Parts: sequence; C-alpha cells; structure tokens
Amino acid sequence: MHKLDLIDPAHQPETSWGGIPYSVRAGLRLREPVHLHDDQRPLAKRLRETMKRRGMSRLELAERRKGARIVKSLRLLDAAIAGKSQDTSFYRSMFQSLDVSEEAFGEIMREEKSFCRMRDEEKSHRSVHTGFWIFGPHLTAMVLPEFKEYLPKFGAPYLYLCARVAYQTHEGGIDPPGPGEVALAIEQDVNWLPEVAKRYVRAYIYHRLPDEVHLISSHGDILFSGDWRYALRSQAESLLDRQQSHSCP
Repeated sequence: MHKLDLIDPAHQPETSWGGIPYSVRAGLRLREPVHLHDDQRPLAKRLRETMKRRGMSRLELAERRKGARIVKSLRLLDAAIAGKSQDTSFYRSMFQSLDVSEEAFGEIMREEKSFCRMRDEEKSHRSVHTGFWIFGPHLTAMVLPEFKEYLPKFGAPYLYLCARVAYQTHEGGIDPPGPGEVALAIEQDVNWLPEVAKRYVRAYIYHRLPDEVHLISSHGDILFSGDWRYALRSQAESLLDRQQSHSCP
C-alpha cells in the first residue's frame, strides 16, 4: 500500500485552529497548580520537616552518608529536598539517618504514590485543556492499528488526524454541534472530516467542550460520552478494546 492511500483528497478539514473566545480560554487549566509542584511531594516535604524538627542542617545530614563524597551527597540531598530526585533508595537512606522508622517511611511512600496519581491525573487534564486551547472543538481520527505505519511521515500528525468542528457563539461562550449531529456527519462522510480516509479509521474522538468528549465509531455510532479523561487516545483505545472483546462470541 502506498503511504498516501490513507489520505482522502475529498476531505478538506478546517485548519485555522483556535480562536475560541476569552471567556472559554480563561476557564482552561493550562498550568500545574502550586500544591502539585515538585517541592510539595510528600517525600520532599517530610524530609524538610524532619530535618527542621531534628535541628539538622544539610551539611550534617550529608555527612552521615557513609562512603560518599560530601559534595556529591550535598548535591543529591539538595535535589531530594527540592523534590527533583526520583531515587527512592536515597530518600530512604536520608530518613534512616534522621532516625525515621521503616514503618513511618512506608507511610510516607503511600502518601507519595497517592500524590503521584493525583499529579498524573492533573497533567492529563491540562494536556486535554491545552489541546482545546489550540484547536477548539475538534475531531481526532484513531487510525486502525494495522495502518498506522502508512501515515505520511512529513508534516505534523494533526494535519491528517484532526478536523476543526465549526461552532456558534452564545452569550460569550461557544455552542458546538451536539454529538448526534457530528455522528451523522461521520456517517455521511462529510468533506470536513480529518484527511485520513474513513475506511482506515477505527473511531473518532469528538472534543466538544473542555471537559466533554464523545467517542464515535467510523459508522457514526456514539460509543461513549463523558468527561475529559476519555479524550486521551490510549484510554479511548482501551475502551474500544473492551467493547470489542465483549462483542466477540
């Protein structure tokens, strides 16, 4: 198969991205909140708090690290205090030097894992909002796995996989088409769909609003409607896999 067979010249997606009103842009989450910054990680916070409570300086704590140069230990400790280190064993050794029990350290690690999950969810949320800030309401084509390698290698992927969905403004906000309207457009194979030919598309993600997405099959069936989490391609693919496995005899 030739690479360009995937591209349907009849499709003419809108490529003038963005342009959403300020009232919509102002509500988007584009920056990481302060409470999720590196220095707020439980490992870093508890380390700073314990050092202060024990009245121990950076130099004193670094000197307790046996078999390592003091300069290197200070550098590693500064990274740990700032939450920039991913070395759990180093954190453990520092807490041990501060007479923190293994049980107490385990509790700190549970806090850390909870924090990381929350941070990952927030990062996903910001990623989706950033996409909406750039593109506005849009469709993203999910190409069937066996044809992904045939996508053109030149140009940004969104040129072939995305299509802007026209919307109306309403009292300072936006009023994009409902999922039913877009599903019908997909069924009819209108010319503004993404450039990838529909026969190679597994499904489309319709990002209607910042926190509203719809998963629509290439036949125009609405498979899912929900919140921002399902705008992520990997999660949409997982949902499709589950649905496919349930439909198999």
